[in-house]
Amino acid sequence: MAVETDGRHYTYRILSLIIDVGGHMYRTVFTAEAENTSGTVQAFLTYNKSSIKEFVPGSSSEKPKIISDKQFSVMFPNNSAASSADGFDVTLLAFLLRNICPSFCRGDLQKTWSEKLDTLQSNDFTDVAEFVRIREYRNKVMHEVSNTSTAFTENTFNDLWNDITDESGKSPNVSNKQPSTFV
Repeated sequence: MAVETDGRHYTYRILSLIIDVGGHMYRTVFTAEAENTSGTVQAFLTYNKSSIKEFVPGSSSEKPKIISDKQFSVMFPNNSAASSADGFDVTLLAFLLRNICPSFCRGDLQKTWSEKLDTLQSNDFTDVAEFVRIREYRNKVMHEVSNTSTAFTENTFNDLWNDITDESGKSPNVSNKQPSTFV
């Protein structure tokens, strides 16, 4: 007997693709950047704690307040730096890459970080462009999914799946970071 579905499984699969694969890509590149810069994620966070704190509400810095106290506590549980990025979500990893990591926060990359899906150059397969694609697909899907009863049609699922898997992973540095179970 076939089980009737309402399309929510399509929604869950797209969310899983974005969160699991996208998060893995961000996390792997961030970890490599932290280790290349400081030896470990913990040493990187410790070294950059005061710079990160400038983005938290309550700071006297002129920097935009884009990191919540909760996100700060994920990076610095019990006031010491996390030993890995395993608990960091895509938003937090994107913040760290864009604003703290030396290879990714350069001025010449800030225009790409600010792009949207419809303005991103289709032939740009740099790491930053790949991260922007992940971010933009996450935003697009999250704005369509108002709650867990939101159901994508099979056509919507196929369109999103193909768009995301066709676009993500074209950068040589990012493509080898994807878990093979999804793409």
